[in-house]
Amino acid sequence: MKMETLTLPGVDFPLAAALTPAAAPGHVVVLAHGFKGFMDWGCWPWVAGRCAEAGISCLRFNFSHNGIGADPQAFTEMDRFQANTFTREVEELRAVVRAAKALPGTERVSLLGHSRGGAIALLASEGVSSVVTWASLAGLEDLHGFRGQEEAWRRNGFVEARNARTGQVMRLGAALLEDWEARRAYLDVEAALARFVAGGGRATAIHGDADPAVPLAHARRLEKAGARLVVVEGGDHTFGSTHPFQPEPPAALRRAMEATLAAL
Repeated sequence: MKMETLTLPGVDFPLAAALTPAAAPGHVVVLAHGFKGFMDWGCWPWVAGRCAEAGISCLRFNFSHNGIGADPQAFTEMDRFQANTFTREVEELRAVVRAAKALPGTERVSLLGHSRGGAIALLASEGVSSVVTWASLAGLEDLHGFRGQEEAWRRNGFVEARNARTGQVMRLGAALLEDWEARRAYLDVEAALARFVAGGGRATAIHGDADPAVPLAHARRLEKAGARLVVVEGGDHTFGSTHPFQPEPPAALRRAMEATLAAL
């Protein structure tokens, strides 16, 4: 499958990106990875290829502070990762949407976001035609499991989260906590979803019923706020996908992909 590497303007840092074009331009879906994710993780190149085969160009990218640097497969930019905020990701995704709209022949843009990227996609949904979330958070209030540790977080300047895949200890800086506390209304995912749907947008929440990281209850909240819910039986947080990607896409991933193409 043809792919073009790009560098897109962000907020104050350029964004590494990859475009997998469909045979005919028109519809572009922007793919937003999640927390401790990146655009080349596991199934994302496969997802981009499946979108292109279905006639939808796919533009995936790395958030500037996701921890990925010169090596597209390794977390080496830990200072940036520690300085990341929710608001930064919302504004960067909006910048990528503007870039997608500027691609030759683009007529409409959709969003596909995974986990935290799903929440960010809903927050950045203004001006797109549809949003599909995979295993999305319905809110950011849990602060990635560190709710209740705010005092120590502020005192130390960070909290530590272990990356289960790489074994790295990754720090979340106090800027993330301060951003949440100062901008709760702006970062209200369910309210953003309700506004999007009220304005004529289409939202679909796809979630596995065996997700150990983000419980299905989050998807139920998104459904209540206006999203159509698709439950994938046996699906975990990545619908069975691993990194490196397995030779044959698992059944749960195929079901999530079929539902995505139908929703876009």
